[in-house]
Amino acid sequence: MPKNISQLRVDGLTSLQLAELRAAIASTAGDYITAVDNPNLTGGKVGEPILLSVVITLGPAVISAIALWLAKQKKRRTKNIKYTKIDPNGGRESFEMNESSYDEGESPSAAIQTFLERKLGHDGPATG
Repeated sequence: MPKNISQLRVDGLTSLQLAELRAAIASTAGDYITAVDNPNLTGGKVGEPILLSVVITLGPAVISAIALWLAKQKKRRTKNIKYTKIDPNGGRESFEMNESSYDEGESPSAAIQTFLERKLGHDGPATG
């Protein structure tokens, strides 16, 4: 895999969301998840879900898989998920996404994919 590939850090996932995201990305015929972070728990309320972070190597097929996963998540708990684009040179740009972040067109996944491609710097159509 080339070294000049950007990555996406996704913070605030539950273990179920992580499993579903991992399955969606695995459908692209590759393991693009490069790191999973389970933060130290210091206090907190009993019964609160543990929130995880994941780092994903980006490419057109991966962005498409993430868009499909997000479209399925719309009615679930996604309000606290934070996304950070990590450039190959180490630069970071954080953003959050909600329904007002993108215009729904033919399908929610297509609208989300267009938003992600614009935000993450992948302007070409997804292949694969």
